[in-house]
Amino acid sequence: MKRIIITVKMLFCIGFILILQACHQEFLAIKPTKSLVVPQKLEDFQGLLDNMSTVMNRGVGMHVMAGDEMFVEPVNLLQYDQIDRETYLWKLPPYPDNSSYDWSDAYRGIFYANIVLEGTKKYGEGSLPWLELEAAAKFYRAWALYGLVEAFGDKYDAAKLKELKGVPVRLDPDIEVIAQRASLFDTYKQIFEDLDFAKSYLPEKIEYVTRPSKTAALALLARIYLAIEEYDKALLNAELSMKFKDDLLDYNTLNTSNTRTFPLGYLGTNPEVIFYSILTTGAYTILATTYCDTVLIEDFHNCDLRRTSFFKDLGNKRANYKGSYTGSATAFGGLATDELYLIRAECLIRLDRSAEAKPYLDKLLINRWMKNSYVPILLEGQEELLRFVLQERRKQLYLRGLRWPDLKRLNKDPRFQVTLKKRGTDGQLLELPPDDNRYVFPIPGNELEYITK
Repeated sequence: MKRIIITVKMLFCIGFILILQACHQEFLAIKPTKSLVVPQKLEDFQGLLDNMSTVMNRGVGMHVMAGDEMFVEPVNLLQYDQIDRETYLWKLPPYPDNSSYDWSDAYRGIFYANIVLEGTKKYGEGSLPWLELEAAAKFYRAWALYGLVEAFGDKYDAAKLKELKGVPVRLDPDIEVIAQRASLFDTYKQIFEDLDFAKSYLPEKIEYVTRPSKTAALALLARIYLAIEEYDKALLNAELSMKFKDDLLDYNTLNTSNTRTFPLGYLGTNPEVIFYSILTTGAYTILATTYCDTVLIEDFHNCDLRRTSFFKDLGNKRANYKGSYTGSATAFGGLATDELYLIRAECLIRLDRSAEAKPYLDKLLINRWMKNSYVPILLEGQEELLRFVLQERRKQLYLRGLRWPDLKRLNKDPRFQVTLKKRGTDGQLLELPPDDNRYVFPIPGNELEYITK
């Protein structure tokens, strides 16, 4: 059985990690001292990237709380942390004391990646192991930057990219350097440059799903291009990634009566997981008073095994989240082949190749339904198929951190616009219209002094 990587090569950086974790939460505000630890060997730098549990294999999860996949009864809202409660209710800014752990966690990961990239320049000799290490660090930096720009950057508009605001793009590990808030153009430019390098030098497959691979870099590119509606590029990268890995897990092999249906994701025993990462949703997805979207659950067919795999039925039209590809109630935000099947199908439909999309949907869904119960898709019209695949994204990719980006892109199309509705602590109905500026989270106020606009 594959295990999480915790080896002696990580011990050199324990003091360094403890110093970072002891610092104040706001990341651009802290000043880690690089000179306290001086990694020099390739395995030393690899040890930094292997710090998966607290730094590297994490993704921004605040928009899960702001989205419509789960809900909290007004009477229970005061049980939640202020940061979670205010994010859930779309308050601005949604952080106590203007702080945000999503922001600080992501920039901590970028700091680690930049330490490694500086090391590859200083100690690397251009050999393949060093190039692979550089590629991994650039993957992690792109991973963090994309999570940040989805939450804190302006909504994507291809015609206005240089005018719109992105996030600070930190390429230097020196925290003393005042960061500039990059344009949306420059933010995405850096993300794509990092991923283009990563896909060129990362190995096609890796032993541990906690480390990135070429397959993962291509899958992430497919995810990003879908989010910014470049469907031809999303399709190309999904196809390339699936050449290396297109395995599917047959849900008929799972015991849906278990408290947790799926195996622990970081072990690599789930054949669909390409890259393991969790979402920073705090206790939101775990608390028993956070309920799953009732309407969505009711849309699952009785023969669809996802209904009992993802959700614990509480009766009275209430259900809790059992978890998915983390193997726990912590939300999975990594990359997996099921997402690629859905990206490939949606892009084919949007590119007027609907007939080619059906086999990918059928192959995915036959592995989700009880044996001998699934009927192949009979829909023919492009819009019908598009609505079908978008609903399958909601079902299969539940709590993956993808609903918020989907809402932002789909809200541009009158056919798919959604007004989100929630009840506040006083029971008052709150609404988030399709083009509301609250889809962009404000940069934490205590970070602004460290950013030039």
